[in-house]
Amino acid sequence: MKRLKRILPALLCLCLLLGAAPAPAPAENPPQKPADKVAEPRDQKEKIRTGQGVQPMTATEKKEFDAAMAKPDEVLLKSYIIGDYETGAIYKEFNADTPVGLASTTKLMTIYCVMDAVDKGEIGMKDPVTIDHAAAAMHGSVYKTKEGEVYTVEELIHAGMIVSGNDAMIALADRIAGNEQAFVARMNAKAKEMGFSHMHFINVHGLTDYAANDYNKATAREMFELSRSLLKRYPMVLDATRRAKIDEPGREYRSYATNPLLGILPGIDGLKTGYTGAAGRCLIATGERPAEGPYLSTRFIGVYMGAENDMDRYAASLRLSKEAMSRRNKVLADKTNELDFLTLKSASPRKSPVYVNENVVRTVKDGAEVTMEMEYKTIVAPYSKKEPVGEVRFVSEGEEIARAKVYVKEDIKKPNPVLSFRDIMADVFRAMEKAA
Repeated sequence: MKRLKRILPALLCLCLLLGAAPAPAPAENPPQKPADKVAEPRDQKEKIRTGQGVQPMTATEKKEFDAAMAKPDEVLLKSYIIGDYETGAIYKEFNADTPVGLASTTKLMTIYCVMDAVDKGEIGMKDPVTIDHAAAAMHGSVYKTKEGEVYTVEELIHAGMIVSGNDAMIALADRIAGNEQAFVARMNAKAKEMGFSHMHFINVHGLTDYAANDYNKATAREMFELSRSLLKRYPMVLDATRRAKIDEPGREYRSYATNPLLGILPGIDGLKTGYTGAAGRCLIATGERPAEGPYLSTRFIGVYMGAENDMDRYAASLRLSKEAMSRRNKVLADKTNELDFLTLKSASPRKSPVYVNENVVRTVKDGAEVTMEMEYKTIVAPYSKKEPVGEVRFVSEGEEIARAKVYVKEDIKKPNPVLSFRDIMADVFRAMEKAA
């Protein structure tokens, strides 16, 4: 106790000293709140599609774009094919018959089978579709639907084509076929019906099934023909794919189209993008130039598969699509117009206009000169108008681009004085008309 009495005053003094000590001075450089990251300015001349629509590139994006444009298309893509929608003529191709992953370009077949169901009366474009649990639980690119919400068939088709909504595809498949696998069976049956031996589907959206180590596959050529058939049979699909965004303020939803060429290359109005690790970045593009002067309305389809990144896909698809858009369909020979005159000395008529029996249409480069050369048979009267009198060939840039048989409108007969006089007078009147 005595010892405690001796220690207690000392402890009391120590406490008083500590209480009177000044507070530690604040640090000269207190830690600062990290500044918000400043977005790189979009100040370049070149444009690019972003999550907020088409915008100017940043300097970094421009550098990446220039680097990609310096590489050949065969380095940027695993395979590609470009051709004419109307005739099916192929402009250019690379590895077009090698099976590749499809990713969300799968949805072209999904939509084809949906449209077939509409065409057969199984379902209507304005019919309601209730989002089930399987659809609402989808991941990847989605339309952000919720279980129990109701959309029309048309709205879900647009969601699949514009923003690549995986949930929209599941909802349509379940509504039409009862479940996804039953609908996938329709897709594979359609592929077989169209003669696509490499085309293979395991789902309606294009995601990889890692558990089964499997994914949707086809060749670029098969996807070209699928796209061509889809647009011929259901051209209203373009009403969806030409839209720049889906904007639904009622549910606070806005999402821009995934097509990297839309709004950048004039005339582009479709068609579908895709990405998975197995497939890489893919794009099936289409665009049209309207009829002008001697040219017909011309639409191309380009299938670009397996780019390593978005910029490689953009650079290759932009360059190849520009090249495709420079080609135009032109009527080289109209079956209603005479091409030339066949002149025979010992026949009646002595001079016969010649025609093709079907229009000759070919795709030529914009502004390219096309020359025509006639090659006639040796004709001995009598000669039936049903038999060709020769051929016409068309040449552009040193290459033959078309050849067709030519015919006369009247049978060629042996000459007689009356008919010969008629032919001579016809020649005179033609000469007078030209002189006038």
